[in-house]
Amino acid sequence: MCVSPQKFKKSLDRCTSQFPLGKQCDAHEFLTFLIDRVHDEAMKRQANNIDRLFYGEFTSRVQCTNCRGISVTNEPFMCISLPIDGIVEELPLLLQTSMNHLFYLSFKFDEPKTTIGKLKAETQRILTLNDLDFYFLVNNNELEEAPDTLSMGQIMSTGKSWKLFAIEKTDTKQTLIRLDVGRPSPPLFLKYPREVVSNEAEFRRALKTTLLDSQSPGEAEGPQHSFSLVKGMMHTTQKGLNYLRVELKTVSRNSCFANVVERLPYREVKLVHHKNEPEDYGTLEGCLKCFTSTEKLRGSNQWACEYCHKSADANKKVDYLSLPQVLMIHLKRFKVRCRNSRVKISKLVTFPLTLEMRRADGKVEGYRLYGVINHIGEIERGHYTAFCRSAAWMQYDDNKVTFLNESNIVTENAYVLFYENTNS
Repeated sequence: MCVSPQKFKKSLDRCTSQFPLGKQCDAHEFLTFLIDRVHDEAMKRQANNIDRLFYGEFTSRVQCTNCRGISVTNEPFMCISLPIDGIVEELPLLLQTSMNHLFYLSFKFDEPKTTIGKLKAETQRILTLNDLDFYFLVNNNELEEAPDTLSMGQIMSTGKSWKLFAIEKTDTKQTLIRLDVGRPSPPLFLKYPREVVSNEAEFRRALKTTLLDSQSPGEAEGPQHSFSLVKGMMHTTQKGLNYLRVELKTVSRNSCFANVVERLPYREVKLVHHKNEPEDYGTLEGCLKCFTSTEKLRGSNQWACEYCHKSADANKKVDYLSLPQVLMIHLKRFKVRCRNSRVKISKLVTFPLTLEMRRADGKVEGYRLYGVINHIGEIERGHYTAFCRSAAWMQYDDNKVTFLNESNIVTENAYVLFYENTNS
């Protein structure tokens, strides 16, 4: 059956404004919207062909490692969305202890709903620290408190240039000093009693002593640093903490601010919150194996056990309870990074022309590839083409249709794969 693209677009516009003409739209999002809408209409007519053709069912089994309690849930699916790089999002974090020790940390997460509260709990657990306060350095200027409820997804959608810092909790009777230098270096946070900071002369003497104490043995004695107070930057945060920004100016190369920071012990700690150990993400079979392998729910990703009535370590396993006639596999090439940016993963993932899928009951379903949606180009200037098999493989590129050699089907542009069940 042939359908005019213009008439189809007009019909689509009557249903939704989600896919405007002339703008970059995601083919996978459009596909799921279209089938969902057709499914809804079929249900109104009491027809179940759409369920049989396009819908399968996942079964998810979670077992608590503490009480051994098990929870099983089933969920329908239309498309299997597969990560293809084995890499989760990464959030850089600079942590400073009360002893002015700096730690560079890397917190990795795969769930945009992960919150600052979970990050804080995991950081404290791994480094055995007391309560931490988290702050954002927004647009390299103001220091803002990061509430526990703030999620990674919300952070990435701010559109701001930010850096995240963790500092051991400051007494409200103290003032937090952010010590800056006019070059790319992490700021150093110091704490002094409020009465010291309120007296500029006394504060200058205290800060000078701190800086001199940081010099290496053998460095020239005498005043090595000069600094200026940035006017108008003293303020009280929502939690009642006094905060002041101080700009440091050096007069000696040997007493450079970098020397203060470089002598502090650094330690890199990776707080990993991802599904599995690295697998072979270069093949479709490897991605599918990773998708159904056992996931260890640990740390900030613990399971809320309905039997223990508390958060606990658990193991989660997803299997296929049933499989559809038409199996759609979405290769997740587009990822949201920090600062609201998106990137495309342009790696080659090889996929077979025939595929076997094993259900939870052990039965194997055979599939044969019959279609591919390709995304060519960058994320903002992309172009979609399609490969489709009928009597022979054909390539569809706008209004241009050409024969396609079977050896040219697998490319780094593959985005959505379509397999038909050969068992029925």
